Amino acid sequence: MFGFKKPLSHYFALAGVSLMIAGLATSSPLQHDDLASSGLSARAETNQTLPAFLTNTVLDPSFETDMRDVHIIYDYDAEDDQGNPQKWRYELWIFSENRAIYAIHGGPMAGRSNYQTATYQCIRPGELWQINWLEETGTIVSIAYDIPQGKVTTLIGFSKGHWQNPTAAHGDKRNATDFQRWRDLAKIGTQVERFMISEQGTVVDKFRGKGDLVPIAPNATTF
Repeated sequence: MFGFKKPLSHYFALAGVSLMIAGLATSSPLQHDDLASSGLSARAETNQTLPAFLTNTVLDPSFETDMRDVHIIYDYDAEDDQGNPQKWRYELWIFSENRAIYAIHGGPMAGRSNYQTATYQCIRPGELWQINWLEETGTIVSIAYDIPQGKVTTLIGFSKGHWQNPTAAHGDKRNATDFQRWRDLAKIGTQVERFMISEQGTVVDKFRGKGDLVPIAPNATTF
């Protein structure tokens, strides 16, 4: 009796779509740390909130067998303050496609438990992967994980605050006081005041699961 030419269900459907579009237009934009957790990647825009994480590399399906839930313990071939050979033990748990959890047991950063937003890129399925992340201290980490050789080849660009204050970098990110202190380390120095360290490590143990590390929420805040 209202002169509709189509069933009411048609108009209700259109109204629902309009409301959905309006909701998307007025909803809050994704925050920088939500990009990886949402499965989205940031566009290369110069005015976006930073830090942001962008990859145009499609995650290779072999991630499921090569990387997901893999836990490795490895020793870097390093040296002490006097130049004597020394092993720096690290462990890394590949928690998900966008988070990594680690702990440091040797070297100047021993006593640091952390988790980060990570980007994974497959170089050769079943053989070689790259793992990248930025730390709240301003330190940048890039790891090439050679699966058949049991090797990690790592570049760490320590921020000035992180490298020159190793004791302040100890702790656990799950502790709010530690987390804030680490953030403050990023404010020390400039972008070029970095200690660039390139090391290779040997995997001494590999298994699946958390081991002694503590799981996190899938979208845990990392900055």
